[in-house]
Amino acid sequence: DGGGAALGIDAVGTYVELTVTDNGEGMDDETLSHVFEPFFTTRDGGSGLGLATVRDIVREHDGA
Repeated sequence: DGGGAALGIDAVGTYVELTVTDNGEGMDDETLSHVFEPFFTTRDGGSGLGLATVRDIVREHDGA
């Protein structure tokens, strides 16, 4: 529709919506409270950069 009001974006323009799905078992409240922390991971050997990196890239490009 050319606007991003539903996403909290005030600027008129063209937008892309990314949808991510997962069929895992979910997260408990403790894990969820850390989900956007850089380097947080629940896996052995994982970097934990996934969601934190995506969020920062979107924000750096004036996204929400």
